[in-house]
Amino acid sequence: MLTGETASTQASSGSATETTQHAATPSKKKRALLISAVVLVAIGVFLACSSAVAHAYTSYELPPLKPGGAPQYVPRHLHYPELIRMAVTTGVLGIGATAAGVFHIYRPSRRNAILWGALALAALVCCVYMVDHANEVSRYVF
Repeated sequence: MLTGETASTQASSGSATETTQHAATPSKKKRALLISAVVLVAIGVFLACSSAVAHAYTSYELPPLKPGGAPQYVPRHLHYPELIRMAVTTGVLGIGATAAGVFHIYRPSRRNAILWGALALAALVCCVYMVDHANEVSRYVF
């Protein structure tokens, strides 16, 4: 009698484990949405970082100080190293967000989702600040 109860308990706990594992696995549609979100964050961060680096290393000309004078050639990377620092910071956050997103796709949990969301949000905030600063530099220079 004791072995019969143990067998029925094991059988019921085994089916509960299968149900729990099945519930933790995201559907194909949800997985595709997660993958596309991770890819879009990674692409956005990459484009913003490359734009900031391009702005930082592009040279520009200031208008002449005197009428009829020659314009002044100024390399931008000497005056705007903060664009490079912002690009590196945003890139590191973007790589971290991408890695956390991929980890969340393969092992979904609330902790991984919060980590991915926080890193992605931080990377996007850095992107917005960096692009705004690069546009401000462009408006000032040109």
